[in-house]
Amino acid sequence: MEKRDSSLLSRVFECQACPQRFGFEAGEGGRYLKFPPTIGARGRADLLFVGINPRLSGNRPWLERLMRDRREFRTLAENRWDGQAYIGAGAWERHYDVHARIVQDLYGADAVFEDHAAVSELFFCATVNTMGGFPVSGSDCADEYLGDVLEQVQPKAIVCLGQRVLRYMQSRFGGAYQHFFRTPGGTLVAFVPHPADNVTPDGREVAVRAAVGEIRGAVGRN
Repeated sequence: MEKRDSSLLSRVFECQACPQRFGFEAGEGGRYLKFPPTIGARGRADLLFVGINPRLSGNRPWLERLMRDRREFRTLAENRWDGQAYIGAGAWERHYDVHARIVQDLYGADAVFEDHAAVSELFFCATVNTMGGFPVSGSDCADEYLGDVLEQVQPKAIVCLGQRVLRYMQSRFGGAYQHFFRTPGGTLVAFVPHPADNVTPDGREVAVRAAVGEIRGAVGRN
């Protein structure tokens, strides 16, 4: 397992496959500024959250730092940044509050994020915003790496953050027009709005509660 994880981390760290027209920018070392393939659990986990891609706005200095040192890249993959949790209740990055909330709803208020979950992206490289210059549908990045991520995490549920991610999973696994469906291998795919989506607080709460209800059965937390 460790050898495979290291290989995936290295491949993603070095990857420059996507064209710059997608909006990706390189750091001082010439590599695209990006996230590790997963953040959180180092191996198997019940939950795999999938977002669109990292945000460059406001994050460039620490993304530059991340791509200067493979050790920093690995440390973030283990959900640590500057000695504290990156994702989790009250953690460094508030963008992931809904992820942390779902883990707590399922496993209790004291649940540690990386004990139960990992985060991945459709595109690992950062853009100024999540619109980027991406193709209208699909993801060459996910086509290349999602299979390896799923092999590593072996999740019981994939949680899609936003319609773009849901459409990709529907196309890949055959769950057209459904917010909740199973892959051919039996993994639950669930939808919650992306943090940047224009959804009312009440609408977001309804969606999160519906997702938690579906996921609870998939991970055996009834």
